[in-house]
Amino acid sequence: MTKRRNTKRLADGTLLTPAETSRILTEVETAIDAGDVLISYPRRGRPSLNGGATASPHVGFRLSPELKSKAEQLARLRGISVSELARQALEVMVANASR
Repeated sequence: MTKRRNTKRLADGTLLTPAETSRILTEVETAIDAGDVLISYPRRGRPSLNGGATASPHVGFRLSPELKSKAEQLARLRGISVSELARQALEVMVANASR
């Protein structure tokens, strides 16, 4: 008894052979060329903080393990991420410095 290796079937049970794969690709290419299919790619990364399509600037910094642990605890208590906690703290400091 011979065992097929890596056999795949489509949802309708059709065996996915090289010929079937080629047929599907031709069908998709034809639909794209005819404008019948919209091609979109998933966004990468986090959503923009300004709500627009432009990326938000990223700031990275180091801190002590003790401060990181305390920040994680405080963020958890507030139900926010450490990043959000850091943003809020920086906003307060910048606002106070402007007074």
